[in-house]
Amino acid sequence: MLAWSRGRLALPFLVVALAGCIPNAPVFRVEPATTPAEQAPKPPPPLANGRLPDTARPLRYALSLWVNPKEPRFTGEVTIDVEIPRPTSHVVLHAAEIDLRRAHVVVGNERRPARTSTRPSAGQTTPNELVLAFEKPLPAGRASIEITYVAPFGEGTAGLFRVEDAGASYAFTQFEPVDARRVFPCFDEPGFKVPFDVKVTVPKGQLALSNAPETSRTASPDAAHETFSFATTEPLPTYLVALAVGPFEIREAKTTVGGQKEPIRLRLVTTRGKAKLGELVLDTAARELAVLAGFFGRAYPYRKLDLVAVPDLMAAAMEHPGLVTLREDLALLDPDAASAQGKQEMASIVAHELAHQWFGNLVGPPWWDELWLNEGLATWMTAKVIDTITKDTGAAASAVRDKHLAMKLDELPSSRAVRAPVVSTGDAEEIFDAITYEKGASLVRMLEGWLGEDVMRKGLAAHTSAHAHGTASTDGLLAALAEASGKDVAAVARPFLERTGVPFVRAELTCEADKAPRVSLALTPPTSRAGAGGEEARAFVVPACVAYEGAAAPVCGLLSDRLTLELPRRGCPSWIHPNADERGYYRFTLPRASWDALAKVAKKLAPTERVGLVANALALVRSGELGADALLELLSSLRGERHPAVLAEMTESLRWIRVVLPDSGSREALGRFVGSLFLPLGKELGWATRKQDDEATRLARVAVLEALGVLAEDPWTLRQAASRATAYLDDPRAIDADTTAVALLVAARTGGDERLQALRDAVRLAATPEERVIAARAIGRIGDPAELGRGLDIARAGELRAHEFARAFHESARAPETLSTSLGWIRARGPELAPRFGGGLLLELSSAVGEACDPVTRDDALKVFKAIFETVDVNPRKLAALEEQANQCIAVRERETPRLRKKLGLGTR
Repeated sequence: MLAWSRGRLALPFLVVALAGCIPNAPVFRVEPATTPAEQAPKPPPPLANGRLPDTARPLRYALSLWVNPKEPRFTGEVTIDVEIPRPTSHVVLHAAEIDLRRAHVVVGNERRPARTSTRPSAGQTTPNELVLAFEKPLPAGRASIEITYVAPFGEGTAGLFRVEDAGASYAFTQFEPVDARRVFPCFDEPGFKVPFDVKVTVPKGQLALSNAPETSRTASPDAAHETFSFATTEPLPTYLVALAVGPFEIREAKTTVGGQKEPIRLRLVTTRGKAKLGELVLDTAARELAVLAGFFGRAYPYRKLDLVAVPDLMAAAMEHPGLVTLREDLALLDPDAASAQGKQEMASIVAHELAHQWFGNLVGPPWWDELWLNEGLATWMTAKVIDTITKDTGAAASAVRDKHLAMKLDELPSSRAVRAPVVSTGDAEEIFDAITYEKGASLVRMLEGWLGEDVMRKGLAAHTSAHAHGTASTDGLLAALAEASGKDVAAVARPFLERTGVPFVRAELTCEADKAPRVSLALTPPTSRAGAGGEEARAFVVPACVAYEGAAAPVCGLLSDRLTLELPRRGCPSWIHPNADERGYYRFTLPRASWDALAKVAKKLAPTERVGLVANALALVRSGELGADALLELLSSLRGERHPAVLAEMTESLRWIRVVLPDSGSREALGRFVGSLFLPLGKELGWATRKQDDEATRLARVAVLEALGVLAEDPWTLRQAASRATAYLDDPRAIDADTTAVALLVAARTGGDERLQALRDAVRLAATPEERVIAARAIGRIGDPAELGRGLDIARAGELRAHEFARAFHESARAPETLSTSLGWIRARGPELAPRFGGGLLLELSSAVGEACDPVTRDDALKVFKAIFETVDVNPRKLAALEEQANQCIAVRERETPRLRKKLGLGTR
């Protein structure tokens, strides 16, 4: 799950108005305590570590909500059974933007009123802690806190938020990491896992769903409302509590899933008219649950599984036990019309959320600094699940792409450790990034390569069993792996978890007569950080493996400073690869002759190694270790490549080089180079899916055609795209589903007002959520600045949802020709987006800063987003990292442009 930060003001509430919304809602009265506030003892201050003072610990919640998605606010009552560790005059818990109406504590037979106040937690500016003060101290022991309140629905897609779809109103929840406190007063920390009893009252004709199975429905006396009651949940932290309300359609798959002895309910929940699109996601979920249960040797740990397709959700999905939410464009696919890419994304996202049922839900983190145990392990597990059920999509190679994305961030000066301190809500929201997800997953994959797959599975199964329905720390996981393997796992893992940066390995092959060939490995800082010294490099203990010509298996060892590996062969191999199967989390470099030898045989390497070789080369260009001409030579050696993950990495490296090039003439020359790489394969694969095509071929077709259209601007591709885009906009079933997105993206570049209007109609009339996103994304590719501005403006008119607008804006910002237009638009319109979409959208859009490759554009982009973020609670590290990426691009442009121009046949001016 990915959560975004928000900055909002509390809203007033009129009691009489709310009481009229739902007849069964409670009637409020304010009952003040008798002791004046100025005479009361002072409460414990906010803690610098971001946690609540230890005044009470939750044992159980009873939560009743009155929800009408057509109204601006909802009503709630919560009773929290707590353990009070020592006598206290105050209880501190969380609440944000909640209008309290009554607060009591019940101790024994005594019911005491509480005086209430709110305050910011340490380092925050908006109130998010609720202080309950009592006239006389509460004794140590059991007590029950009772609070009645009203609250506004959330902005954007956080908290309890509303979505309008086809004229109907719905409400959904998204709490991770710190938004449960916006829906009910609570102890909103992940380490507090306790049972919940939930009741929801809704207007007649609407359904309510929650984590646990429904136990009853009770009509109100006037038959205008129904109260849905749910079974007591397994122990849950507040961020995993979930709710959905609306006139849903439900499609059920009666199957035994996830190792259950008896069938459990596996259902798809959609807004009206969309359940017919649920066949693929239900089938995928059932198969993936079976794989996961087999891996853990433990059945799916909850009593039901509803997959809820949400029309708008900035986070792609959320793993709530029993009520997994998925953004509908990723979940609802037409079996006859869905693209191969859509199917791949759906399978991966569902696998990730289902892996969380064990990693994160069954066993959760005690605090947010251990989030990698949720997200890193689930991300790692996703690739294993996908490779088990769909062999031809190359999930392991895609995982290598993700690893290098994390490395790109980890190499920046502003990077943070995987286990970084979390002392504020801003910190908690900021850690949902590639360092937590992809670096965490990459470290697990590296450890698996060192320990062995069976040992890793045994250790993880033991870990989840030992801590089921509780919490566990990194220490517990490393101990379980050490027990299973007999190795000092912590000595290897801890530096990667607790330090920033990417180990840099220099490798050199030595061959002497009458001696076995040797590979020398040394940990040293890269050229760009030459002043860092050897101590920084030697902080890591790296499981390193070297592949080489003719080897049946790599040679491996633990590298902490220097390591020499003998190759068990006669004669000198013609090439070595210093990161076999790309298992290791490190960069490598070779002497130029050895690098050229490896590049020449790149096609012989495994897909994981080909992906890693391209990504590693691009990183070496950024750091100054390798010239950009060598990167282009490597790409030339991969001409004819067909693996979709390798093609994706190749095209991304070329897109970045296109950003680096400072003028249209250089970009045109790069376009000719791109055409020489991909045009033969593009024409061979064509634009239409053939019966014999597997998913890998379909994905390769899309990657090649998009590179030809967007990067090369190849005339054949442009003509085909224009023709097919016109055909699609006239009849969405007229062209192949896989290439629809490519046709629209490429054709939009030269389209005017007529094309913009056609794309707006395509969004409005789309038959599936996937088609809406495809059309929205194409709007961002419009080349004319005025038309692009009008295209982005439709988000303000309500025609695009938050995630759809984000896709359109990203397309416009990733092209050097339209980046300045995008920044001008966000300067003028950005402040008015936050109230509608939430500050998280603006945080997402700020990635445009990292696309700048000249000082003027960089400074303009920073000025735009710094001004916007003054009104949003955002950790400053995000903008710092983006500024560093822009600086990196600027430095590469200055250093490499002459070399690139020469390689592209343009001279060196």
